[in-house]
Amino acid sequence: MGQLSKIENLALHRESLDRAKLIPAPACKAIIAEIEAWDVPCSLDFAKASAKILIGTYPARQLFDAATYGTAIVSVLNEYPEDVCRAAVDHITRECKFLPTRAEMLDALRKTRAETTKYIWRAKAVLKELEARQEREDYERDRKENPVTEKQVADIRRRAWA
Repeated sequence: MGQLSKIENLALHRESLDRAKLIPAPACKAIIAEIEAWDVPCSLDFAKASAKILIGTYPARQLFDAATYGTAIVSVLNEYPEDVCRAAVDHITRECKFLPTRAEMLDALRKTRAETTKYIWRAKAVLKELEARQEREDYERDRKENPVTEKQVADIRRRAWA
């Protein structure tokens, strides 16, 4: 059996999306609002506590300038929400054998935040699909209630060729 063309794949995807049951719009809006409400930078105290946990989990730490390192890590942590900081520090302390650089900490924070924002993107995509479905339903209902007559079709064709 041959492979499907890109157009056939898109058509099948569209058809399966049309039949897919979606989360109701109010639930999508609530998900978006709740996640966006979390997306505020953590307090300086929380960032310092997270940096202390991070540094404290590495018993054989030898820092050239501990104060500068701590300040650099706190400044990066302070840009992200608490849940993102918690998850990134947890990930680093589980996966890294050595203290992370500021760039590695920033990378972990960005990856963790990307996981969170993925849910916002999905909820917005569902809202967009719900709107498209509503437009299609409205169009179909209008066509049933106000069918196009042969005269209207002839007028449209005549204007198109004029």
